[in-house]
Amino acid sequence: MKLPIRFASLGVLASLSFPLLAAPATSSKPNDPVVETQPAAEATPALSATPSEVSRSEPRAVAEAVQNFFTQLQAGQVDTAYDQLLKGTKIADSPSDVTMLKNKTREAIKAFGAIGGYDFVKVERVGRHLQCATCLSLGKDFPLRWRFYFYEAGEIWRLIDIRISDRLVDMFDEPVAVPSNPASAKQ
Repeated sequence: MKLPIRFASLGVLASLSFPLLAAPATSSKPNDPVVETQPAAEATPALSATPSEVSRSEPRAVAEAVQNFFTQLQAGQVDTAYDQLLKGTKIADSPSDVTMLKNKTREAIKAFGAIGGYDFVKVERVGRHLQCATCLSLGKDFPLRWRFYFYEAGEIWRLIDIRISDRLVDMFDEPVAVPSNPASAKQ
């Protein structure tokens, strides 16, 4: 099975995502999917809880995994960061994809500067078992958007996709440019 690893505009980056805590949202229709978004300040859980204090609906392990990932990247330990984040995931079952992620991350750090920290941007939850957390890594010269997607199965949250991008404009509600001549867009 080929896992989705996407590289963004400069050819240096991979697209990534991660999920955190989110409160249940209400849906206007019974069959509508539940999509929740929380600002980062509300989504960042306290990381001091012991495993016995973590309830099924509060995936603190996800937040800790992301925090540990960025801590390792800040220390320049790309291999360790990915090895810990991907442990026990299907992504880790594809060594060539993991090697590519590590290499592209090294290239991104070289191009945009060492990572000095990160910000949680938002957390989105679809249903009860799928979450996406968006972060910005704070590079010396340029930030990068990271998305970590986690799926909960059997009370364990597992990373299922990572995406990194330098296309920061996509984070804002800017209108998509429409060609003035629709016929020229088909060529």
